[in-house]
Amino acid sequence: MGAGGPENRWWLMRGDDETFRISLGDREGERVRAEPFGPALVLGPHRSRKTTGVVVPALLEWPGPALVTSIREDVIEQTLEARRRHGEVMIIDPGGVLEEWPDRVGWSPLDFIASWDDAMLTARIMVDAGHRRGGVNENHWTEAAIRLLAPFLYAAARGDRTMADVMRWIGTQAEDEAAAIIEGLGDDEGAEVAKVTLTRDEQQRAVVYLSLEVAIAVWHFSSVQNLADAEPRFQMSKFLNGRNNTVYVCAPPNAQHEFRPYFTTFIPLFVRSVYRANRGFASSLLDLRGPVAALEESESPVKPLLMALDDAGSVAPIPDLGGLVSTASKAAIQLITVCTDVSQLRSVYGENLARSIVNNHSSVLVLPGGHDTATAELSEQLLGSARPAGLPAARTSAEALRILPRGRALCVTGTAPPEIIELRSSVADPDLLALRGVTDGDY
Repeated sequence: MGAGGPENRWWLMRGDDETFRISLGDREGERVRAEPFGPALVLGPHRSRKTTGVVVPALLEWPGPALVTSIREDVIEQTLEARRRHGEVMIIDPGGVLEEWPDRVGWSPLDFIASWDDAMLTARIMVDAGHRRGGVNENHWTEAAIRLLAPFLYAAARGDRTMADVMRWIGTQAEDEAAAIIEGLGDDEGAEVAKVTLTRDEQQRAVVYLSLEVAIAVWHFSSVQNLADAEPRFQMSKFLNGRNNTVYVCAPPNAQHEFRPYFTTFIPLFVRSVYRANRGFASSLLDLRGPVAALEESESPVKPLLMALDDAGSVAPIPDLGGLVSTASKAAIQLITVCTDVSQLRSVYGENLARSIVNNHSSVLVLPGGHDTATAELSEQLLGSARPAGLPAARTSAEALRILPRGRALCVTGTAPPEIIELRSSVADPDLLALRGVTDGDY
């Protein structure tokens, strides 16, 4: 047994190998599951039951901590009480959509900074989140903006300041104030790097500050600044404390674009912390002996995380989604990526990267009712010459999938042949209703 075995038994008491394989649906009365910690991609138009058929069941049944992004309250309404019975629930809601919920918590990127390297990484994530890269010249100013932001973040984090102070320093170009804080810390290396970074000619200064202001504009919202200082605070150490804790990351439906950089800052920093916490996971045993053995034999305590990116293309299109998809299982992260269609992925990541993102999901669900030609092409490729039971007669496979009855889906997982499966329903499935603590009579 690995060094983390006894601690990991806390998770293993909650389920077996199947528990760590999320449910995708049913076929002929048998449960269809994803590969253990294998990323799952769910494609379907609005109201096709992506959330109630896949995301909510996964949240209700997952035996570990979870993060879910969404623009809809129904995810919270259907899972919060069930998740609360086994852990703490936290809601990150910078738009103030859920002000009446008592579980809202504050969060600041400064909480992730303990060193100069942390400041540089956080600056890169923040600028990348709010500034999509373009040509060589644009990339030059983006890199300069990252180098400029880092000292301000470092000074605020180490000097017990706030994001409001960071925005004030940048708005007034108060480099001397930030530099004085860093120098007072006795961090000679940080002070020297900051001095070099903050020294540039006046012409460059104006362009770099402009580039930086554009990239971090979301932090000018008073609601965002207030949330950065709010108590209680979201803390990774508290979240990964061995309980089934849940963080709901909620975007306002009518202001997704404005708040997007906030979410695409939080999630990469969150993921980085999970990777660090789960670095001892014995992922090489997943295919050989299953998830329970992998957890049991890990070198250090592992917190198996469910990460459901509902509305992934609009709420939090994280820049390095491709990297997350290809490496999540190595950190005991069960990833669910939910998008409207392939074209949405292409619009965010470009055609080549979108193709790689799709291909690296070990399970793909295509739900009916869509009209996207790129998704139709993917469906044809997934089916090949197969005609699984339940596929309606039609001129093409893509047309057959489009006219599938609501509640069914094309499912391709691992090396298994394509199947038409029945999605579960969080408002009708007796097992899911029981987990929610409601009965059929409540609907």
